[in-house]
Amino acid sequence: MNYILPTQHTIRVRVDYYDALEREKFQKYPSAEQINSIASTIIDVPTAEFLTYYLFHLKRLGDPHFASYKDISRELEIAVTDLHRRVHFNGVSISIPDSVQSPSDVATERIGEAVALSVVNRIEGLTEADWSPIPTVSGRNISKKTFDYALASNGERFVQVECKGSATVSDANNYKTSSVSIHKSSIIKKKEQVRRTDGKASLLYGAISVIDNRHDSVVQCWLVDPPSRDFDEVPQKYRLLQRMKFLRDWITFISPRSQFSSAIATRINDLESLHDPFELNGVPLLRNAKDPFEFRPVHTDRPHSRFLATRSRIVDGPAGGVVLQISKTALMLLGIREELCNLAAKQNLKNILEYSGRIGSIQKTVECVFSRRRYNSLVLPESVKHIATRNGAYHRFKLPGQIHYSAGGLVFGVLPLPEE
Repeated sequence: MNYILPTQHTIRVRVDYYDALEREKFQKYPSAEQINSIASTIIDVPTAEFLTYYLFHLKRLGDPHFASYKDISRELEIAVTDLHRRVHFNGVSISIPDSVQSPSDVATERIGEAVALSVVNRIEGLTEADWSPIPTVSGRNISKKTFDYALASNGERFVQVECKGSATVSDANNYKTSSVSIHKSSIIKKKEQVRRTDGKASLLYGAISVIDNRHDSVVQCWLVDPPSRDFDEVPQKYRLLQRMKFLRDWITFISPRSQFSSAIATRINDLESLHDPFELNGVPLLRNAKDPFEFRPVHTDRPHSRFLATRSRIVDGPAGGVVLQISKTALMLLGIREELCNLAAKQNLKNILEYSGRIGSIQKTVECVFSRRRYNSLVLPESVKHIATRNGAYHRFKLPGQIHYSAGGLVFGVLPLPEE
């Protein structure tokens, strides 16, 4: 299989209220103006944003499913394979490939999540760094339901989203099929239970995303809503802690035993213990008793700091992380922008709260860096082995690929291996 992520830059999504009654309910929202500005319109969602949600599929790097590089590689291979088989990027939006007669529940669920969160991001000013997955509560004598995705805060209020996905090969996706009606009933019922049993939501969105098999189709997203509810936690503190944990997870993934990852983990504990975490605003993270962490380029001709000295990185840009093998034909870069590391080090909390990186997809060259043990575990063609160099305990080689930059600061992309 040709493991290459799509080069299409945006995905068009048609957003509308499910019906007039739902429209009326949304007018009571504090964000009604923002909702009305995109309802009954077509919006462009950057492909990089869609892929962030689709590929990571409710996962955070602290999740048990992401316990090791091997686990992450396996999860990503499944996600990328599923994307290639189940989703057609038609040049305008996404649709069902001609070869698929019965779309899988996995694909439609992931599409539902990716589209719903991208739509709510535009209403509430959120990025993937703000969302925290909520596990489903189940078991004997347990009737409480939670939302399928996550809780977030935009700094002023809490947001919770119920994401549903559907697909049709016999009708246009702007037609409300029986499965769409069932999803709508499920959202309303679950939201009524959440509102009675879960105090952690002030805005509860429901979104049903539908794709069909028309070659020029645009994804349809229906908005569904019951009333909102407030609660006692401080939204701005929640958002700050959520973003700090996002940084901790990715920095620990990239450099698990570093002083920097330990310093971030310690600072999160400090912030959680304070009634007002902004008491530590501007207090930098320290590598020892007095020296703050710095992320300045080591050489004038290279944009990278020492943090990425032994990590894989974008050749001509200050970003990098870890390269994993997802198949015999492809590797994949998972990383972050160094400007995000710098924000974490300086601890200007306002800047962390307001951070939103430029989203885009562009062809880049990645210098892949591996320890000797990880390099020896790779399955590489002879042409790559021939260009690989060894410097001390590390092996390096360069590969091109389409790299995607997310608003939360993530950098990721598939690096196809040359054919023998």
